[in-house]
Amino acid sequence: MKQYSASATGRSLWFSLILFLCSATALQAQNLLLVKEINTVANGSSFPNNLTVCAGKLYFFANDNTGTKYLWSSQGTDATTINIGPFIGVNNSLSTLATYNGKLFFPYNDGINGYELWTSDGTSGGTALFKDLNTGAGNAFPAAFTVCNNKLFFVATNNTGFSMLYVSDGTAAGTTAIRKASILGGQTSLAVLNTEVYFLSDNGSGSGNGLWKSDGSLAGTVLLKAGIVPTVGIPGYSAVLSSNLYFNASDNATGSELWVSDGSGLGTHIVKNLRADPGAGITASGNPQNLLVYNSKLYFAASDDTHGMELFVSDGTDPGTLMVKDIAPGASGSQPYQSTVYNGLLYFTCWASNELWKTDGTDPGTQLVKGSLFTAPKFAATWNGKMYFIFGGGFYNVWESDGTTAGTKAIQLQNTTFPLTSYTDFGSDAHFTEYNTDLYLNGQCFSIANGFEPVKLTPGSILAVTWLGVQAHWKTVATASISWQVASALQVKDYTIQQSTDGINYTNLTIVAATNANQYSCIVPANANNKNYFRIVEQDINNSKNFSDAVTLQAAANISIGIYPNPVADKLYVNGIEQFSTITITDIAGRIMLQQKIVPGFTYLNIQQLTSGTYSLTLKNDKENKTLRFIKL
Repeated sequence: MKQYSASATGRSLWFSLILFLCSATALQAQNLLLVKEINTVANGSSFPNNLTVCAGKLYFFANDNTGTKYLWSSQGTDATTINIGPFIGVNNSLSTLATYNGKLFFPYNDGINGYELWTSDGTSGGTALFKDLNTGAGNAFPAAFTVCNNKLFFVATNNTGFSMLYVSDGTAAGTTAIRKASILGGQTSLAVLNTEVYFLSDNGSGSGNGLWKSDGSLAGTVLLKAGIVPTVGIPGYSAVLSSNLYFNASDNATGSELWVSDGSGLGTHIVKNLRADPGAGITASGNPQNLLVYNSKLYFAASDDTHGMELFVSDGTDPGTLMVKDIAPGASGSQPYQSTVYNGLLYFTCWASNELWKTDGTDPGTQLVKGSLFTAPKFAATWNGKMYFIFGGGFYNVWESDGTTAGTKAIQLQNTTFPLTSYTDFGSDAHFTEYNTDLYLNGQCFSIANGFEPVKLTPGSILAVTWLGVQAHWKTVATASISWQVASALQVKDYTIQQSTDGINYTNLTIVAATNANQYSCIVPANANNKNYFRIVEQDINNSKNFSDAVTLQAAANISIGIYPNPVADKLYVNGIEQFSTITITDIAGRIMLQQKIVPGFTYLNIQQLTSGTYSLTLKNDKENKTLRFIKL
C-alpha cells in the first residue's frame, strides 16, 4: 500500500475525534474511488493518461514502480486493471491512443524499428507492430489519427522523408500513403466534413500551401484552395455548421481569418476579414479560435479593428459575423479561451481575467458566472448533471459547476473531505473519460490516492459505505481501541485498520470482516512513545477501496483522564482509568445512578437508560478520587 499523509487539523480532543459526518445522498452527489494503485512506491505516481474506451474496456498508458510506461486495460476494478505489455523498447515512447474497428492504434518505438504504428486487441499476444511505414530504423511518427467514412486516416513519414497522408482499412496490406501532408503544431486529428478529411498540403505543384480534401482514394484527393495555410487539425480551430467546414486560415492578403468550405473550390473562401491591415504587409489578424457551434450559429474568439480578442458569433456571412459582447475593453480583450454547451447556454472561460462566463448569444445575456479564479478554467467533462473543469499548472485543481456562482466551486466528494487534483502533461490530456456511467481521470486525493493514479467519480447513491465516525483511544500503554460507525454498508467485503507514527507512512494492522453491523471495534498495537495515527480502509466486493480520514492518539505518556463524547447519547467512553478500581455516576441530587468495578478490557459505559440532564462521573482507588461532569442528551 502506498504511503501518504493526512491532515490532523480541527481535532478538539487528543484521544478521539469523529472526523466527518457524511451528508445525505443528494442529487448530483459523487464519490471518488481508486481503480488501481499501479505505482505502489511510497509517494509514487503512475500518471495514467490517454484514457480511451474501446470494445467495452477502458485503456490508458501508465507508469509502473520502475517508471516504465505500459499499456493498461480496465473494466473499472482493481482486479480487472491489467498490464497488457510487455513493452521493452524506448521508455515513454507511448503517447497517443486511437481506436478503429474495435482495436487500438498507437505510435511506439521498440528500439529496433523506430517510432512506428502499433496495434492491440487488448491482449499481450494481440499487441504488435502493425506496419513499418518508414522501414529500417527510421521514424514514421504516426499522428493525427482520424476515423472517417469507415477508414482510418493518419499522417506519418515514410522512406521518402516526406510527411504523408495515410489511409487504412485496418490491415497492413490495406494501409497506403495518398499524398504529402503537413502536421501543424498541436494538431491531434484531421478535420472531417461529410465523408472526407481536410488537411494542409502543397499548392498542387509540390511547393507552397493549400487546403486539400480526401475520401481515401487517389482520385478523391483534390486541392480545394491554393495559397492558404488552413488550421484544420488543432482542437478549437475548426467546426462544422450546416454542411460547411469553418476554420482558421491565413493567406498573404488578410493574415489569419475565418474561412469556410462546402467541399468545392468555389465554395472555399474567407468569411470576413475581421482585422484589416493598417499598411503594407500582414501586421494584424483576427486569428479566430475556440470555434464551437451553439444554437445553429458559430461562436469563436477573435479580434477586430477596434477591440481586443472577444467572443464573436457568425451565421456564415460577412454582415452576420459580429462581436457578442465587449467584456474587457482595450487592446487585449477578455481572451475567451475555451467553451462548452451546458443546460441550453454557452459557457466559456476568459484567459485575461481568469473568469467563467455564460451566454445565450446576446450582449445582455452574456454574464459572469465566477471570477477571481487561479487561472482560466479548462473544461474536462459534463457528467452527473454538472460541468467539470480543471485549472492550475501541472497539478490541476478539479472544480465543478451547475452554472451558478455558488455552485461553481472545488469538487465536493461524499466519501472524503480532501480536495481532488488532476495531472495533465502540459495541458494536453485535460478531458476526463466516461465509462460505464462513471467518470475516469488521472487523480490525486489524500485518503483515496496519494499519488496520481486511475480514479473514478461515481454517483453518490452507489457508495459502498457511509462513514459516521472513527474513534481511537488507549486501551493499555501498548494497545489502542479503534471503533467506527457506518450508516450504510452496501456490498462491503472487509475493513483494514492502518497505523502510522508520522501521518505519512502507514502499515496494515488487522482486517475485520464486514457483517450487517453498523458499529465495529478492535484492539490493535500502538506505539506508546509516539503520537499514533489510525485510519480505516473499506474494501467492497469489487475490490474498490474507500478510506476514512485519520484519527490521532497522543503518546501514552501524555494520557490524561477524560470522557467522550460530551454531550453523549448512549456510549460514554472513559480514558486513562487503569489506576482506578471503581466508577460511579450520580445525578445533580447526588443519587447513584450507576456503579461498577473497573475490570480489564473496560472501554465504555452504556448510559442509554439515563434521562437527559447533567451527571457526575467519579473514579476511585485507595488513594484518590477523580470527578468529571457530562451531559446526557
